[in-house]
Amino acid sequence: MTARVYLDRSALFLRWGGRDAALVPDVGHAIEVFRSTGHEVVAVGVPPSDIPVDDILVADEPPGPEDPPAWFLTGERERCGTRRAGLRTVLVGGGPTPHSGRGRCDLEVPDLRSAVLAVIADEAMGA
Repeated sequence: MTARVYLDRSALFLRWGGRDAALVPDVGHAIEVFRSTGHEVVAVGVPPSDIPVDDILVADEPPGPEDPPAWFLTGERERCGTRRAGLRTVLVGGGPTPHSGRGRCDLEVPDLRSAVLAVIADEAMGA
């Protein structure tokens, strides 16, 4: 098993909340690709019924300092937060850098598909 991947709701939805919530079209495929490459996938802040795959793990929050090394994919730059050993952050979809200085992500990609490829490639290169 390679690393655990946490998928924040901001990386999984085009729009969030209410009846207008819309999943990114390739969420199911992204999760299956991660699983097929040995990753354990955890949806953060999303009810399991909103995810189009079976047996998805869920968490209320991203991994903390006590958790094992992991990837955290988010659509909100601020969620990249401060540096933590063993946590690699990927910003999906970009956005402006906040004035607070928080929000430096390890990788930035345009979409979820690119995030999946970036994680797998980064691990394959031994980074």
